[in-house]
Amino acid sequence: MDLKNKIMTFIDSKCEDDYWDFKEKWHTNNANLLHDILCLANNRVDKEAYIIIGIRDKTFNIIGVENNTNRRNQQNIIDFLNSKPFVGSIRPSIELKSINIFNHEIDIIIIKNSTDTPYYLIEDYRDSSECIRKYAIYTRIKDTNTPKDKSADINQIEFLWKKRFLLNRSPIERIFNSLINLDNWQQNYDELNTTTLHNIYNPEYTITLASDDDDDRNAEFYAYVFSNKNVSYGQIIVKYFNTKIYSVQSVTLDGGRFIVPVPNWNFVNEKPFSETITYKYYILDSNDFKLFEFLNEKQNMEIEFYKNVYFDAILIFKNKKEKKDFDLHIKLHFNDVIEKIEKEKDSINIFDIDDVKEKEVIKERLSTAKILKELQEVLVKG
Repeated sequence: MDLKNKIMTFIDSKCEDDYWDFKEKWHTNNANLLHDILCLANNRVDKEAYIIIGIRDKTFNIIGVENNTNRRNQQNIIDFLNSKPFVGSIRPSIELKSINIFNHEIDIIIIKNSTDTPYYLIEDYRDSSECIRKYAIYTRIKDTNTPKDKSADINQIEFLWKKRFLLNRSPIERIFNSLINLDNWQQNYDELNTTTLHNIYNPEYTITLASDDDDDRNAEFYAYVFSNKNVSYGQIIVKYFNTKIYSVQSVTLDGGRFIVPVPNWNFVNEKPFSETITYKYYILDSNDFKLFEFLNEKQNMEIEFYKNVYFDAILIFKNKKEKKDFDLHIKLHFNDVIEKIEKEKDSINIFDIDDVKEKEVIKERLSTAKILKELQEVLVKG
């Protein structure tokens, strides 16, 4: 659901709730603004939160902010938050958006969801008679914020600390979040030369890199961007205690020097049963890409070289929506894209394959990747 439809759903509900709050106009008191941001940043529903400005109190009529002389911009709010003494210097992350509804401008402060809760100050902050108290933890229950002169109830505070340490998340979420820090993982090898990594602080989290000696498939097209075309296949197995909770096929490229989760296939048709444009991709916020980053986190020239070469043949999307929009763009310009791919094939030479049909497939897929990468760059630049 896009932002405008989401805000309209909130307005139509004619109520406020744990993660959205309506305001008739912009705050004139900075302590009140900070209090609202803190309460929503510490919301207990574990969602992105919204301060929606330009909505009449109680009636929920849309009145807009176009005549509000106290309007702020995003940088104003970020600078304001940056100047405040948050514990650990960790502050809520916000974004300011404006939308038009029934010829009225509505401003929305979007408070990003985060596991950095609870947010609170280590010094009092005052504006006129209003005070945000140091060490007080504010949250929001339904349509009610914690009063400024109080702190949230203990059960609410416990929830926010559990959120920080991911204790309210599933094992798979906790494991994949722990991949961020490679230093917390230790490698072990068994007599079959199988690599197993375990988290030194949570040894029940393990990742096994198992080889598949029986897999004699030919190399995928992306192996041909490397000087050594030899590949081997295997499995990346993620376990919680002895329970397998995630697995993905792996491929080791360039003769054993570079291991990655096998990227996803995607097939785009202009219409059913017509010619197909085929490419391989990852999505940045997927578990597969988190494993890719984990396995190739070392910052050295060799790894960076492998990444750059590999991503010449593989597309990367921020999220599923970006991929969906990209596929739609391909469909709308299908014939032009096909024509560019055909022209690009003439410039690609493959010398390591005797089979003419297989060579043509490799050339087509490499040329497809090149053209689509160029198209993606154009779309990102706008």
